[in-house]
Amino acid sequence: MNKVKPYPFFVSLLIEDQNKVIEGSILKMTPIGFIVKETTVDHLKVGHHLKASFKLPAEVSQHTVTCKVIKTYDQMIPNSDGTFGKELLAELHFSHPSDILTNEILRFIVKIGQK
Repeated sequence: MNKVKPYPFFVSLLIEDQNKVIEGSILKMTPIGFIVKETTVDHLKVGHHLKASFKLPAEVSQHTVTCKVIKTYDQMIPNSDGTFGKELLAELHFSHPSDILTNEILRFIVKIGQK
């Protein structure tokens, strides 16, 4: 059996009122939401409502769920050439997760031993 690395994993975020897609990596998942690192130059803002599409590692189902940006964490990180770049993180909460999604997330958390 192949061991699956739990984090990070891909997420696509659609900001509906702007018809804009932002790609990112989920760094932590919980039954109420997740923390995402943005991999595009666009910037999520607190209060944005969006649709998140992702597949939990080692699962078959693709999930699309409505979320809201609760917090953003922006920091400057040093690059190898001495300049600085931005690391853009955001905390998103699910608006109305289905029972199926909640159960899959709980199984995933137990499987990887997340506390």
